[in-house]
Amino acid sequence: MRFQEEDNTFYFYTNHSNVFSDDKQARINELQKEVSGLGPHNFNIINDTFNAESRISVISKSTPRALTKVFEIYSAISKEEFDKNVKDLSPICVIIWIETKYLNIKFLFGSSLGIRRQDIFAVEIIIIIIIIEKENGDQLLNFGLMILKLFPNSL
Repeated sequence: MRFQEEDNTFYFYTNHSNVFSDDKQARINELQKEVSGLGPHNFNIINDTFNAESRISVISKSTPRALTKVFEIYSAISKEEFDKNVKDLSPICVIIWIETKYLNIKFLFGSSLGIRRQDIFAVEIIIIIIIIEKENGDQLLNFGLMILKLFPNSL
């Protein structure tokens, strides 16, 4: 039971580079294909490929790239994250998604950031446009309540 109380999110990082021997590249390709088929929700598989000048530079590139992947949820909503995760959601799903993002940050990193203003602005336009134009303003109250909960002094 103690295991369930702790963060049990795991990351498996492999990298592939043009400087590796043909045999090593073939083994890494095979490993990446096999591991990609695994699907536990708490097991994040990162198969990275990049060009490098030497085997030493592969190490210097792969370490920060792996750490960036681990901590990317902690960062503000980027255009890529918005396009991948938010753009096609309904307003209520956007609200749920952003709240879940910050609950995950709290769980994974123990940090209660509160939703950043930058992230509110990132999703605000699409929420308001969709709420007003497609849903007759039905979810506008829910969005407003979420904002008031986050920023109570904004009245």
